[in-house]
Amino acid sequence: MNFFKIEPMLLPKLKPNIIGIISAVLLAASALLPFFSVYVTMTGETNNVSLTDIKMAAPVLATAAVTAVLSVIGLDAALIAAGIISAVIAYIEVVSVSKVDFSAYGGTINKEIGLYLIVLGSAGVIVSGIWGLIRIVLKRAKTKNPG
Repeated sequence: MNFFKIEPMLLPKLKPNIIGIISAVLLAASALLPFFSVYVTMTGETNNVSLTDIKMAAPVLATAAVTAVLSVIGLDAALIAAGIISAVIAYIEVVSVSKVDFSAYGGTINKEIGLYLIVLGSAGVIVSGIWGLIRIVLKRAKTKNPG
């Protein structure tokens, strides 16, 4: 018996969800790119802050990794849960950033690409999960009514 040969009947047919995979890449990129920038008028300095700077990259990267795995496996219902988790993380970050007031220092907070990517990635994961479930329902309906 050859243990290195994988029988096709032993593995389920994988149906990767491309939208979920792309969304996972967007989530991972959002953790590494600037999330917001702080401009201080008094000094004329602009500081870009990413999620790695505020120690919030790990949950986003973990969610991105789980999303990628779920997308490859094709567990579409779980993708919706992963999308909701990443959306909650995005909401927490947006709320925490918006509560900081730099106006006393003549400063402003600007949204950067990382913020937009995490919102887009979260929405993409949720949409990919819903799309995958719709695809399954339509396939089942087609097999029940082949006419």
